[in-house]
Parts: sequence; structure tokens; C-alpha cells
Amino acid sequence: MVPACLVIYLVLESCGQNLSLQFKTGQTNVFRVEQESTVTDTLGNSTSVVKNRTSVIKEWKVVEVENGLIATMEMRVIQLDVETTRPNGEILKYKSASPDGPLKESLSPLVGPVVAKIKVDSLGRVIQVIDAKFGNASRFDAEPPFGAILHSQIPLKGQQWIRDYQLILEPPAGTGEKIAMRQEYKVKEIDGALVTISVQTTPAKPFTNGLEESALAQMLPSGVVVFDLDRKITVRTEMTIDREIDNAAGPGSKCHFKGSYRETLIGK
Repeated sequence: MVPACLVIYLVLESCGQNLSLQFKTGQTNVFRVEQESTVTDTLGNSTSVVKNRTSVIKEWKVVEVENGLIATMEMRVIQLDVETTRPNGEILKYKSASPDGPLKESLSPLVGPVVAKIKVDSLGRVIQVIDAKFGNASRFDAEPPFGAILHSQIPLKGQQWIRDYQLILEPPAGTGEKIAMRQEYKVKEIDGALVTISVQTTPAKPFTNGLEESALAQMLPSGVVVFDLDRKITVRTEMTIDREIDNAAGPGSKCHFKGSYRETLIGK
């Protein structure tokens, strides 16, 4: 027979091992992001290639916590390096440490000040976008700030869950159309306090044509999110996309989108 005191201890201990974020006022989490993409468009004998490489160090700070479950958070970009290769081979570069060149005017204002302020719950769901200095507020539905939407239960290997959400296509990809999307999660591995969760993103309905698929290609990542049960935070996100799309810009055309995204917690 297990002593009652031990049962209580085990229950309390397991509650701390749920898949959920934990917030404290003043808490900061610093992440390094490395992102690359290559888009190859082909029409007949003509091919154009655009490459992008971005390196970011960003900080999320908890400025207020409501009932221990909902946090108001602010994001700042501490460092930003960008390199873009145009179809003609021209390379544009920007480094926030020594800003210069044609990208300075558009990118420098993003480094330093608060660029996003949101309310997020312990599952990683964005409850409210208070302010966003770049992109549409709906992007937080497509790209959860901590990589995945959690389920608050004790994780078990093989455990699966699904989230459905709306993606708004902003120019130049669209004109505000709402697309039903789905993400499927599965606990792939548990190694001590580290839980590896696989992520697969798909449209809720199959694509009807190449034009539609090409507009959404960069929003269809798959990969893994690693959550630390002890620190109650996502410590690594790795996503890739590799899609070849026929008739992407009309009959006979082809688009190949290839991208990678890696985000790592480097400070707390």
C-alpha cells in the first residue's frame, strides 16, 4: 500500500510536468532565429531564383500576468541580419550592428523598440494582439510565438492533438482571403524533461490549383518543437518546407519553394 503522503507528493509533482507555459512578471526569454528560403520560378526556358537569409536575436518579456494563466508580453528585436539575393544576382545586405544600404530605412526601425505586444495563455494561444509593428496580427495564429499550441496534460509518447485556425492571405500573396488551416501535433519523444513534439501543417481542404498552393507554400511547415517541462518553455523549434508546385503562375509554370527555420532559446 502506498502511503497517502507519497500519493499527494506524486500528484503534485506530476502537475508540474504538464505541457503548459509558465509566466512570471518581469520574466524574459531570449531566442536566436536562423531562417533561409529559396524560391525558384520556371516558365519555359526561363528560370529566376530569389534567396533570403535572416538571423535574428529577439526577446519576449512578460509585463503582466492575469490569474497566473494569461500573460501580456512584449517582443523586441535585439539583433537583425538580412541577406537577399535577387534574380539578377544582386545581393542586398543589412546588419543591425552597422546598418547601411538600401534595406536600412525599412529594417532599422524594427531593432530596439517593442515591435509586438500580445496576450498569450498557458497553452501558447494568442488571446489578443495589442500591437504589431510588422505583418498582420493574424500571423500569430499561423505562427504561435512559442512554436506550438500545447494541451496542458501530462505528455505521453504517441499522444496526438489537432488545432484548426484561419490564415489570412495578405498582399502580395492575396487580398485578405481567409483560408482554413490545420496543424497536427504528436509527442515524438520524451527524454527526461525534454518533450519533442512533431508538427505538420496542411490546408483543411486540398488545394484546387497551383496558384492557390503557391500563395500558401511558405505557410506549410513541418518539423519539431522541443518543450522543457522543468523550465516550462519551448527551447527549440525546427521547421522545414520543400514543395514543388506545377502551374504556380499559370499553365506550364513551376515553382519550387524550399525553406528552413530554427529558433533556439539562448537566455532566460
